[in-house]
Amino acid sequence: MAMIELGFGRQSFHPLKRKSLLLLKLIAVVFAVLLFCEFLIYYLAIFQCNWPEVNATACDGEQATREPALKAMFLADTHLLGEFLGHWLDKLRREWQMQRAFQTALWLLQPEVVFILGDVFDEGKWSTPERPHLPVSLCLSFVMVNSVALNGDGCGICSEAEAELIEVSHRLNCSREARGSRRCGPGPLLPMSAPILLQHYPLYRKSDANCSGEDAAPPEERDIPFKENYDVLSREASQKVCQGVMMLIHVAV
Repeated sequence: MAMIELGFGRQSFHPLKRKSLLLLKLIAVVFAVLLFCEFLIYYLAIFQCNWPEVNATACDGEQATREPALKAMFLADTHLLGEFLGHWLDKLRREWQMQRAFQTALWLLQPEVVFILGDVFDEGKWSTPERPHLPVSLCLSFVMVNSVALNGDGCGICSEAEAELIEVSHRLNCSREARGSRRCGPGPLLPMSAPILLQHYPLYRKSDANCSGEDAAPPEERDIPFKENYDVLSREASQKVCQGVMMLIHVAV
């Protein structure tokens, strides 16, 4: 009788053991999927990226002295959700993805400088009048301009932006003159190189008809006219920038 009860006990034990093993396997699979999709996938994707080879040439076409290139990473259009329209769960999900992608890129690519070019947040119409950032700033040979300050519509920061552009132009011109000249004064000189303009909106152009390369628009879209103050800066604002910053190299993002 005892052996019969022992047999029944063993028979009832095996299904419970199988269910426990199945549950452990299910937990392991879910954990592996989450680990891959929420952590490892960023390393696999960004690991395929690399810095382009830079071949510097002199003005006469000969090979110039090779100097270490500055590794710069650009971040734009993150459109982080605000507290008015964004659901907390959606915000949590988006911000986690952006945080993981950004931190992974920093770890794998190790850029020397990171530029944030605009549209970081949504819901700008509810923003306060406080401005933590200047309309124009200068970092190395990079001139960073707040595109909104160049609309020429009499906004509060427009005149300030124009004055700062003139000051930046003065400092860049002084980098081409002798140290301690009477015109420039005794202040520190900037590197003598052509400046690179960084802004969220590109300068005025009719269309992308003359653009080519990896980042160019598809052929069927290159002849579509751009709308001023929407797709590109206005012609007037672009002329102000070009007049304020000499020897301009434009990086459109």
